[in-house]
Amino acid sequence: MNCISQLDAPNQSTSSISKLLLFRFLQITPSGNTGLTFSWKALKRASSYVVQLTSSNGIIWRDTVISTDTSRVVYTNETPVSEEIGYLFTVEVKDYSLENYKLNNDEEVAKYIQTGIEKINQAELPGEFQATVGDRFQELLNCRNEVIDIARSLIERDNEAEILRFTLYYLEQGGAIESLAEASSYHEVLEYVLELANTIAASNIILGRYFSIAKKAASLSEERFSKAVSLALFPQSPQQIKASYPSYCPAWYKSSPAQCCSSRECRNYPPCLN
Repeated sequence: MNCISQLDAPNQSTSSISKLLLFRFLQITPSGNTGLTFSWKALKRASSYVVQLTSSNGIIWRDTVISTDTSRVVYTNETPVSEEIGYLFTVEVKDYSLENYKLNNDEEVAKYIQTGIEKINQAELPGEFQATVGDRFQELLNCRNEVIDIARSLIERDNEAEILRFTLYYLEQGGAIESLAEASSYHEVLEYVLELANTIAASNIILGRYFSIAKKAASLSEERFSKAVSLALFPQSPQQIKASYPSYCPAWYKSSPAQCCSSRECRNYPPCLN
């Protein structure tokens, strides 16, 4: 059944939904490092971002970062991070509003996609892992198109929902796809495919929260959260390629990782191990 056909008109305001840019599960090496650098694709005209690092014990770091052309932040908190614990890193854009915009970037994005496929095929990766990255990139492109189609359909029904226009605007930019096309090493190829996965994960989180405030849409909300977590757990190395992860754990985004990790479905996956 079509997602949109299941959705009644929202019965609450969507203005409180955070404009999430990145939703990333990660494991960190080396253990105890407090000088870690996180980076993400800058959003045009953004003035600042809110970054947050969460472990299974709760939020361990939250900060506001002024926007630059290449947005990055260094974690210098006194709390050391552990190699044995999984983390959730999120980036939200702060005080960002859209005026009338028309973005016609399809041709450019198509060129980035073609070049990105070539960069993946040329990357010096183990054969099995390279094929997996290529397949995942195609899956990500399908997921991106799916979210864009859903957002466009919802905007027709709820033109006042700025969060939907924001999601559409952010995805229609080249973003991580453009960065992938410019990658100069296999490390950058993996980095930008991972960033694309986590950008689309963030978009699914936004849709999940949008659906959650609509009548009779609990299943749609659950579906988008499940999709988001699956994308955000994209393996970061060949060693992680065979790891087994659950497909759904919305408690992480709801700032209740303890609840998530105590559940039968989630307790044995990396962000919950400690």
